[in-house]
Amino acid sequence: MRVAILIAELLVEGGGERQAVHLAADLQELGHEAVIFTTASAPEGCYPSLRRRVRVVESGRHPLNRLPLPLSTRVRDLLDMRHLARAVGEGFDVLNPHAWPAQWAAVAASRRLPGAPPVVWMCNDYLWPEHLFQRWPWWDVRGRLRRCWRRWLRAYDDAAVRDIARVVVLSSMAGAQVLKGYGVEPVVVRSGAAPHEMPAVSPEDTERLRRELGLHGDAFLLLFLGILMPHRRLEDVLEALPPLIEQGRRIHFLVVGSRQRYRRYSRFLEERAEALGVGHHVTFTGAAPEASLPIYYNACDAFIFPNENQTWGLAVAEALASGRPVILSTGCGVSEVVTDGVDALLVPPRRPDLIALRLGSLMDDADLRRRLGEGGRRLVEGELSWRRYAEKMLTVFEEIARQGEDMKAVRRGERTAPKAA
Repeated sequence: MRVAILIAELLVEGGGERQAVHLAADLQELGHEAVIFTTASAPEGCYPSLRRRVRVVESGRHPLNRLPLPLSTRVRDLLDMRHLARAVGEGFDVLNPHAWPAQWAAVAASRRLPGAPPVVWMCNDYLWPEHLFQRWPWWDVRGRLRRCWRRWLRAYDDAAVRDIARVVVLSSMAGAQVLKGYGVEPVVVRSGAAPHEMPAVSPEDTERLRRELGLHGDAFLLLFLGILMPHRRLEDVLEALPPLIEQGRRIHFLVVGSRQRYRRYSRFLEERAEALGVGHHVTFTGAAPEASLPIYYNACDAFIFPNENQTWGLAVAEALASGRPVILSTGCGVSEVVTDGVDALLVPPRRPDLIALRLGSLMDDADLRRRLGEGGRRLVEGELSWRRYAEKMLTVFEEIARQGEDMKAVRRGERTAPKAA
């Protein structure tokens, strides 16, 4: 089977980017051909070790986007996706866009290619919340024009989704959003991690990291890893630290992730840490290269993911694969597959008090940390591996491609259409 994987950009080491590149690599290992199409890429800045295993075709930006024109972000997206669609050649059995707005490019490519290869969209998030369409006062002309533009854009998006053969989501949480927003029943296929691919980390490497952070031997290192965005709710972790520190506990919160996309939020976190008096207990490292991530996972005593309205949580799967105990918000889609007290410790979103309680339990109970670490690794090996993700996606591709061939045979008169149930 030949699969074209489309993604808007491959510039940063985010979850969506890793998902697309890992799928391409695993499909090839399973004996299929997978090619990634994108508008822009940074070979050494976006999972370079994975990138070397796959073929990436870079279309470049639309010619108009290379000019200093006052175009909005969404207009640029539309132009880039039309340009990306033209880069996809013939002969693919399935077009598989990842995230938004790559589905626009895939649908446009399908419409122009011979045989109209079916589109299977990996929809990571539904991006049309109602607050985008708030009513603006009659005198706010700019706001009313913005609302009209967004409504047109959503109608354009809805029309594209109607031409998609199958929508795939990572969690039931995302599935409910897609069903409500698009009126489409999606398929849930969960991505994950690859425990056997996690490189070995020496004790010297982890000890060196702890020394660089100025940690004492018995200090508890709490880790968050991911691009800093407001829905991460890291302020809840900061607010959980003071009562623990007042109890005389030695704890340090290490935040690893890019601060470039939402700089205002990053500044807010730094200011909040100082206001709470825990600034010297928190370190913001910025983005870290892929090769160093296993060191962070292995050096920490626990991993925390307090996100709200997060449809999945790839970093959680990687932490579980590393055998780290995890504190996880029920506002994350990945919480659907873990069992509280067995694979991870669950807390509701926006509850710093419960985060503090869970952290205290982990700090006091080494046996609990061990049991959660072992349970989490078993969960990933059994349910959340990258290979299982590729195999399940391949099943969806083959089903959709087979249905497409059946419909072509019906149109040629070689087969009768199945009767409706």
